[in-house]
Amino acid sequence: MALIKIGSNGLDTGVGGKVLQVVTVTNTTNLFTSNSTSEIDIEFNSVVFELSITPSSTSSKIYVMANVPARTSHNTIANGRYGISLHSKIGAGSYSKIWGDSTTSTWLGSYDYGNNGSQVGIVLPLHYLHSPNSTDEIKYKLKIKNGDTTNQVSINRDTAGTQITAMEIQG
Repeated sequence: MALIKIGSNGLDTGVGGKVLQVVTVTNTTNLFTSNSTSEIDIEFNSVVFELSITPSSTSSKIYVMANVPARTSHNTIANGRYGISLHSKIGAGSYSKIWGDSTTSTWLGSYDYGNNGSQVGIVLPLHYLHSPNSTDEIKYKLKIKNGDTTNQVSINRDTAGTQITAMEIQG
């Protein structure tokens, strides 16, 4: 195993790992609601919530983080779940899923074990290290889906904000 030495100014020359740029998009004022059991874009005021970053090198990695404050009200026990997935688009290409299970969108939601109709809220965290191998602009967006159609998931219902951050890490 190689030993990485940290010098007085960070990592030694040639090791990589330096943060080259950070881009953040936040929405704290608008509400998004859905009861769809299919993955749909998170939108605020009919605009897709997405972030753009352009890597400076094909060897760069992009570390993507997101926080999504979600709340669900549901009518059936153990169906108050919802999930998010991360999608990316490189250059003029189309979006593709890069994080999240194909059938459940990586369920990260909440369950109510006996208080039907109550609302339970959590902040859905996401951390993903992407290796796009490109210097074209990369766009990232989140999609969400519900466990069943009787649920309604709300994003930004409380004062917490939805945020996506992308950091270019030197390769």
